Amino acid sequence: MVNIIEPYTPRPNHTTYLRSQDSLSYIEFLQAVEYMWTESHPDVPFYAKDGDKEARYPCIIYSLESRMPVTGEPKPKLRENIQTSKSEHTTIQILGQRFQNFIRFSVITESDPHLAETILEAFEDFMSEFIPVLKKLGASEILYHNRPRDTSENRSGPDSVSRAVIFMVILEKVTRRDIQKLESIYIDVRRYIQDPIPPPIVYYGDATPTYSIIDQHGIQG
Repeated sequence: MVNIIEPYTPRPNHTTYLRSQDSLSYIEFLQAVEYMWTESHPDVPFYAKDGDKEARYPCIIYSLESRMPVTGEPKPKLRENIQTSKSEHTTIQILGQRFQNFIRFSVITESDPHLAETILEAFEDFMSEFIPVLKKLGASEILYHNRPRDTSENRSGPDSVSRAVIFMVILEKVTRRDIQKLESIYIDVRRYIQDPIPPPIVYYGDATPTYSIIDQHGIQG
């Protein structure tokens, strides 16, 4: 289990996710959750919905229910201007926009609703315990949203039982703009609009097109 009190030293060939107090992307958030969960619960694998891995039960499957901008942030906001070169006057704009991500975590078992309930409760406790780590990594907020209706599915094999929980996770999407590059592209586009170059005529092979002309009497020329 990951020790959140003592500094964590990664084993060889393992990626350290506790790397900085910075913004966290959606994919990075799920990578962090998967890493910490599988470290503490190796018998319950963590999969993406519709992924290419063959599921092994019991397991947890995650999926994005919906994503929307945080109220008051309908578009990216300027976070910082960075001057990369004084001689060339190159400016990089850092923009950020926070999104509410409603993420479903579904526990799937084979014909065992009691086990599904037990694992789901363990996962809820796990998320509650590790929220400080995820926020230190860059998640803005993590809230318990709701628990949807319990489901079961009858397939060719044993029935599968599903118990799910949805968390609302606020993450910031950070983008960068090279202002000089955008201005150069703008000039090129304006030049093309004002004096567009016609597309080249492409011929395939050496064949020359032929035409059949039929006059009003139906005689072909």
